[in-house]
Amino acid sequence: MTSPGEKVWPGRVAMVGASTAIACFVLLHMWMGDFVDPLRRPVSLYALEAPGSVLFPLGVLGVAVAAMALSLPRPVRGAQLRCILTRASLGASGALLVLVALFPTDAGYRVASWSGEIHRYAAGGAFLLLTVAGLAHAAHGVRHRGPVRAIGVTAVISAVTFVVIVFNTFAPVMLHAQSWSGIPQRILLLAHAVMLMFLAAPLGTSRWVGIRPGMHAAPRKRESMGTNMHVLSGTDNR
Repeated sequence: MTSPGEKVWPGRVAMVGASTAIACFVLLHMWMGDFVDPLRRPVSLYALEAPGSVLFPLGVLGVAVAAMALSLPRPVRGAQLRCILTRASLGASGALLVLVALFPTDAGYRVASWSGEIHRYAAGGAFLLLTVAGLAHAAHGVRHRGPVRAIGVTAVISAVTFVVIVFNTFAPVMLHAQSWSGIPQRILLLAHAVMLMFLAAPLGTSRWVGIRPGMHAAPRKRESMGTNMHVLSGTDNR
């Protein structure tokens, strides 16, 4: 039998990772607002200049750690996400986010290097898989309806903004879609981080996973058996 701390650590690690990502996201915009135009330019450009060269990969790795921690199977059935598609998508997105942190994007408006190509498609794949994970979890329907609804809302927001980002990436220049392409990307990143926090919250409390399924069933069964014995022996005083 594992201890309560061993059962809940993945949820707590995921919460710390997602919180770290949000903190880095906020600090990047506070300290580097003059370097990157948040309306027009992607968040990945923060990595090309200090302190973004540290804060950006740290934030990305925070999301990666959160996603991977939530994808791990645990020995207690209630302590893990039950939808296999959700866990598989989270694990794969975490691996892709590691590539995003390791391979920076290019400084210009066009991708012109292998590093930039890896960064672009790894980020796109991670965004898509995180969105799929949230939608699958909400559709699967588990206990704690409040968090599930919140996860569903953030997943829908992620899906809509992901479609907008794809449009901005490949839209013709005449449509001027890139003039506001930074906004949906920032909404998507924040929605994913919040979604991971909602996914992690029920798994990081011993109240939810500290008792194995069926531990309360035995006393009830023994009480029921005792009542039946009293009835059969004629000693029931009711």
